[in-house]
Amino acid sequence: MKKILIGIVGIVALAATANAGLATFNNGGIGSNWSNSTNWLGQAQPASDTDSVSITGAAAVMDEAFRLGSGLTLTSTLGGTAIQMRLSTSDLTLGKGSTTTLGNVVILNNSAQGDITFEAGANISMNKLIIDNVLTTKWIADANGVSAVNIADKLDLNSKGLGGPVVELDLAHYVLQDAVNGDTLTLYNYGSLILKGAETFKSVTATPGWTVSNVDYGTSAISVTVIPEPTTIGMLGLASVVLLAARRFRR
Repeated sequence: MKKILIGIVGIVALAATANAGLATFNNGGIGSNWSNSTNWLGQAQPASDTDSVSITGAAAVMDEAFRLGSGLTLTSTLGGTAIQMRLSTSDLTLGKGSTTTLGNVVILNNSAQGDITFEAGANISMNKLIIDNVLTTKWIADANGVSAVNIADKLDLNSKGLGGPVVELDLAHYVLQDAVNGDTLTLYNYGSLILKGAETFKSVTATPGWTVSNVDYGTSAISVTVIPEPTTIGMLGLASVVLLAARRFRR
């Protein structure tokens, strides 16, 4: 029976691999919009959770929702200092198990348009990220935490006086480690941070029942400290409650 099950699993995995394709953005049409099929080699636009994407012709303007699924890649053959993607009016989700390796990325939108979601387990590397307006950046945690966006050069926050990006943390599946001091989650790693006009994040919120107690704009990373609200602690298990009481008693 075990051999049969293993064989079935193997067949399913092979089928999934066979169905995965590579869509190439070569900017062969008018404009640079993602939604324009003539900008894709063979006019084959990528399908969410099905295709990997390679950007080869010019910066792709993201005007159509897309999710990069597990085992899929988002890459570019453009030079590392060239603009390679512009996130515009639609949502982009970098899913668990996916790999994104890009040079410079610019986000041009506002809070009423496209957002970007980073799922735990996604591998994300960029050369430079410029957030040039207001948008929602969302991190979805698993039990162990979130996936940081790794930026080799600069993270540039410049929302033109609109207050910076909105950050949302989905902690529905996160398991707290320190019930007294809270846990620190890293959102960005970078070589340097540019805050135009002293702008930071417009707001940072978490799943109801959790509080963001601190946001640290460090020299090499931005991290947040999260802790559950008192009514949530009792739902996290007896061990956390006992630890909290013991530490308070020692004080």
